[in-house]
Amino acid sequence: MNICYSCDDYYVPQTTVSILSLLENNKHVKDLKLFIVSLGISQGNISEIENVVNGFKRELTLVHFKDISQGFTFEKSGRHSKTVYTKFFFERIPGIDKIIYLDSDTVILGSLEDFWNINLAQNYFGLVKTINKNYCKRLGLPVGDSFYNDGVAIVNVSLIKKDKILSRFKLIMEEYNWTPPALSEGIINIACRGRITKLHPKFNFLSAFYMFTNHQLNVFAREREFYPEEIVNAARKDPVVVHYLSGWFKRPWEVDCTHPMKHYYTSYLRKTKWAKSKLVNKKLPLNVLIYKNALKVLPIEILTFIVDFYRKVRKE
Repeated sequence: MNICYSCDDYYVPQTTVSILSLLENNKHVKDLKLFIVSLGISQGNISEIENVVNGFKRELTLVHFKDISQGFTFEKSGRHSKTVYTKFFFERIPGIDKIIYLDSDTVILGSLEDFWNINLAQNYFGLVKTINKNYCKRLGLPVGDSFYNDGVAIVNVSLIKKDKILSRFKLIMEEYNWTPPALSEGIINIACRGRITKLHPKFNFLSAFYMFTNHQLNVFAREREFYPEEIVNAARKDPVVVHYLSGWFKRPWEVDCTHPMKHYYTSYLRKTKWAKSKLVNKKLPLNVLIYKNALKVLPIEILTFIVDFYRKVRKE
């Protein structure tokens, strides 16, 4: 089982927490290899990650982002590190035919064996759908189509290499002057459209699944059945990977976090050198606060109409 994280120095605490949760809940996996794609991670922080991995007698390979991303230009990535584009470059890491990618802002609460054993067949990625359709029109995709979050992925590296999909990634990046909407997520949704396996949401349980009811998810996603109700309920009851996406809740390393699964992150954080680190004082965006309060009094259909109308008027 190959598993990869990617980050810069800022996200090392979160990455270490996620790695610790992964290793503690996958002790039974005989062959588990970890990869860290680094963008300037300090030697001191690398040593901290190594200490955690060595404690479980696992193998860790350090890969430098600049070494695998040659030929690509990354002009802007907003609040994200350039390492979000790591998913493009797995074919440049020797000996990998298949790999699981995990964002740093995750905790793993169970075995990843079922995830690893998913048969992608002729698909390039296995991903969980997201309700966020803000970028669809800018990417030339129908709003009613599925749109996938790429923060947790199983990647068919050998097929991507065989079909030269990296060249397609680069071509699309150039079309957007190296600043694509939704960054790597947007590119993957365009380049791999029709060749993405829809994963069970338990493998990437996004914040929206806690924020919205099943009906609200369907309306917000503009899909008749975003995920079947029984599937979402099963994932809520027993998620394998919890993904602390920003937006609807503050995150566990921020002041006044209200995420329902915050306690899992906190429990693993206590076992690291960052146990007493100061929480980040960051406010939710004003538009999110307005949306969350409006949702308490307005039906989701009306609220979605208002939001869509506002976005249309603002663009005009």
